Amino acid sequence: MRYLFGSMGLCGLALAAVGGCSDTNPPSRTYDFSAVDSAVADFMDAYGVSGLTLAVVHKDDGQIYEMGYGDFDRERVSLIASTSKVLSAGVILTLVDDGVLELDRPVAQYLDWGDQHPTATIRSLLSMMSGIPEDDPCVRDPADSMQDCARVVFQDESQSVPTGEKFQYSADAWQLAGAVAEVVSGRTWAELVDERLVTPCGLTNTAYRNVDSSKPYADALDGEPAAIPPSDNPVIAGGAYTTIGDYSEVLLMHLRGGRCGEQRVLSTAMVQTMQEALVPEGVPLPIWRFEAVNYGMGWWWFEDGPAPFVDTGAWGARSVLHPDEGWGAILIIEANTAVGSIMYRDIVPFIREAVAEAN
Repeated sequence: MRYLFGSMGLCGLALAAVGGCSDTNPPSRTYDFSAVDSAVADFMDAYGVSGLTLAVVHKDDGQIYEMGYGDFDRERVSLIASTSKVLSAGVILTLVDDGVLELDRPVAQYLDWGDQHPTATIRSLLSMMSGIPEDDPCVRDPADSMQDCARVVFQDESQSVPTGEKFQYSADAWQLAGAVAEVVSGRTWAELVDERLVTPCGLTNTAYRNVDSSKPYADALDGEPAAIPPSDNPVIAGGAYTTIGDYSEVLLMHLRGGRCGEQRVLSTAMVQTMQEALVPEGVPLPIWRFEAVNYGMGWWWFEDGPAPFVDTGAWGARSVLHPDEGWGAILIIEANTAVGSIMYRDIVPFIREAVAEAN
């Protein structure tokens, strides 16, 4: 299927094929996503995937493709597990832009909880290099609060290692970062997300809940995502739900130097900070993320050099950003991370080719 973007512009086209109204000017190029559609069909047939949503954006042309496949329509709201991290890191870094939070100041200095983890900083928490492991069940307890849970995480050093010594993928560390954000801003996490991301980017179906991404999707969901009761302890490392339309706006914000339309959300410096390779040479990454060569703040590096950055989720969602080539994509399934890795392998090369061959 070939899309010719002419005088109607993106928002004037049939919504069954393309959606989103981020831009009112017509895209400057023609994109052919027929090979992407075929790759999606082949992937779904081969791996028994009942539904998939996909959106692609370009820095200059806005949203260039949006589609629901199989049982999923393009407006489906899904839990995205750890693909939440790019959203969460962006919210926290708005506070760095505001000057109320410093990336390299020990988080203990923002808290009155003791002198544990004296060298852990926001930068180390969000890059998985803080030394704080993932082992406290309070993070998955919707009856707890983020402040109380983070205090438990902060005060327990029994399984920790020195900051900067080991990559430890840890929702606990991110929950602590979220608690610090609440303290310095005087806002709850839900209020921060609404003020710093949802409202300026015009998101309509994005929020956080306390969900356990270690469970199968249906067990964690137990109904529509928005029907899950809100919690004072939302899982900021993996508790977001969203649509591909909403996530597209965030990807465009990252491609456009931190702006959602005319609204400044993040500084260009903070966008670039999220994309830095923050795992020191010689520190091994986990074997379960074998594709990765480094990690930033929510973004995995999947290649050396001008890399495509990928935010992976336990239920298979994958967000992809390639600033050097000017495009991004969000792919959502409700399966597991192994199938999500295959989805990335089998579909993203065709997206990359479609963008590269546009004219």
